[in-house]
Amino acid sequence: MTGSGAVNISAKPLTETTIRALKAQKQPFKLSDGGGLHILFAPSGSKTWRLAYRFNGKQRCLTLGEYPKLTLARARKTREDAKELLRSGQDPATPAETPIAGRTFATVALEWHAAQEDRWTPAYAAQVMTRINADLFPDLGNLPIGAITRSQILATLRKVEG
Repeated sequence: MTGSGAVNISAKPLTETTIRALKAQKQPFKLSDGGGLHILFAPSGSKTWRLAYRFNGKQRCLTLGEYPKLTLARARKTREDAKELLRSGQDPATPAETPIAGRTFATVALEWHAAQEDRWTPAYAAQVMTRINADLFPDLGNLPIGAITRSQILATLRKVEG
């Protein structure tokens, strides 16, 4: 057993055929591809790519994405990109600085919603968007994302809570 409670099945490098053929079991299990890359099979049937690595002497695990949306080839490429970041002294779990000039809270919120939407039912996605529009956009929507303060976020959340 590993720390995640999943049985680790080590074998030769994975293939798409092997991944597609395996079905969920009562207990989570993972298959290793090598270099810290493994795929976690959950009892629910989901298959999640993860990367185990060490950074600053500590064991870390980074979730890369869901299979089949993230293919084996793309997961391997992502592993190599993460290892390159590690060699340069960066933690792959910490996103690199992205340019935020000209981006408002609304722009970032809409990007986030679009990225999540395929994981949600259409009704839930609409509900989330309705709440964002009603509760967050009036106070934060037009503000530059980099200029929003903790106190502005807290004031908005307190208003929603009330």
